[in-house]
Amino acid sequence: MALQDTTYSEVKGVRKAIALGTSLAINDFIALPYLGVERTNEHTKIISSYEGMSGTRKLAKWEEPDTNALQEGYQTETTSERYGNGFMIAEDDQELMKDSTIRVREFVAKQATALMTDIKNQIAVDTHAILNDAINGTYFTAPDSVALGGAHSWKTPGASTFTNSTTAKLSPAAWDAVEAYAGAFQSADAKPDPKNFDTIIVKKGGAASRIARKMFAEGISPVAIGDINLYEGAVKIYEDPYITSTDYWFAFDSGLSKRIGNAVVTFINKDPVMHPPIVEKNRAVTTSVTGYWKSNIVALPTMWFISTGAV
Repeated sequence: MALQDTTYSEVKGVRKAIALGTSLAINDFIALPYLGVERTNEHTKIISSYEGMSGTRKLAKWEEPDTNALQEGYQTETTSERYGNGFMIAEDDQELMKDSTIRVREFVAKQATALMTDIKNQIAVDTHAILNDAINGTYFTAPDSVALGGAHSWKTPGASTFTNSTTAKLSPAAWDAVEAYAGAFQSADAKPDPKNFDTIIVKKGGAASRIARKMFAEGISPVAIGDINLYEGAVKIYEDPYITSTDYWFAFDSGLSKRIGNAVVTFINKDPVMHPPIVEKNRAVTTSVTGYWKSNIVALPTMWFISTGAV
């Protein structure tokens, strides 16, 4: 069998493995409720939000109810972007392998593994990018042009603002303040709209993660009194290696996210797939992987509370 035929066959053979590997990685991210990863067939995704309805009142015996409507919120538009990577096996490399099927297979497998690892890492980085930019808002802002954590403004005229960020280091006192914020939260039309922050996200191995384990760990018996197991089982902890700051901590209302949708979303328009290999004019064999996705903040982040953990 010719060099190119052997190489072509082996490259073609890893296509399904790469497609399966990237698909499983996306499924893993979909399973994390706070990332808001979802597949969509829409190249451009338009999402409109609403901010409440007022006007309920006591009526006289024959009086008709008033006609009211939801206050229109913000509208966001997210267009997916193309990503890709690939590799080439030069004719010189093929010649060195002397048309050995086993050696070609090993060489292709190493290339394919490295390629799939890099693609999966890029998806992970992109799905976490909003969280890592949560305070600065350098690359991502909410529909009101404010970073994920900041002083947000409803679109409803006259509505008060809400600030879903702090600089407090994670501690019992800081968490009590978050609970107080959650209980006092009001909707755009000034109705009580309490939040239930049942999830905390921290950098794996970071300072905040060690405190979170002490405060929320379930099923352990503390040997010291103080801030250990103070809120046992009340909050689910996610230690995420793709969070860049060791001090940041994120409180998340997963129930609200299920009801109205997560404000933080990564739309996967097309899972990364490997295309059929090509024998080039220089007798090299090339292949590439492409996919489409895009992250965005699509609504006011009422289900989020963020701290830099700096103080």
